[in-house]
Amino acid sequence: MMQNLQLYRGKKGMDTMFDHNEELMQQLRIFLDIHELWRQIDPDGPTAQRVLEEYKALPKDMPRDQMTEQQKFHRFVGDILKLRIWNRHGSPFFHSRKDYEKEQKHNWRTLEKLHGEFQKKEDSFPIKRGKKFKGFPVHFCTSDQDSIRQYLMQIKEYKQIIDSDEEDVFYTIECRIIGRLGGILSVWLYVGIQEPQREADFLEE
Repeated sequence: MMQNLQLYRGKKGMDTMFDHNEELMQQLRIFLDIHELWRQIDPDGPTAQRVLEEYKALPKDMPRDQMTEQQKFHRFVGDILKLRIWNRHGSPFFHSRKDYEKEQKHNWRTLEKLHGEFQKKEDSFPIKRGKKFKGFPVHFCTSDQDSIRQYLMQIKEYKQIIDSDEEDVFYTIECRIIGRLGGILSVWLYVGIQEPQREADFLEE
């Protein structure tokens, strides 16, 4: 983690409050690990095609508590990870590399395992009482703080979070840095905010 990464600015001289609850941070770490692994999965492979078919077959209004664990995983991959097939002829790498199919199957098994760990706390997400949580992950190939800050300021969701008019809010930021071949860094940030729940939020639910 970049413990001293200063990405938030207090508004109008007010203190900026952060929530570093370990359970919450662990959930976000798993979520970022899922996104990092997702970058290594071939969306045109046979497993991806099967998962997408299962996802499309799920009734859109099916209650979560009526789903099997497999169906919850398919819904997560479709709704959150936004699985899409790009090559209608399938991935060519499964035919040219013998170890590729084995590697991809391993990635899918790991992804499903990570999802299982994540969803254990999904129904009791560890945030403060009376708060609602929202946020987003963002990926960089640099750990330079000035560059990251500059990129973040171009993201609408980030500006909405730091420009929030709410006073009783808590910010959360989690960072994952993974070293790749050639000295390239894969840097993930999750930027989140906890805001007071309003009556309208309960009506929407």
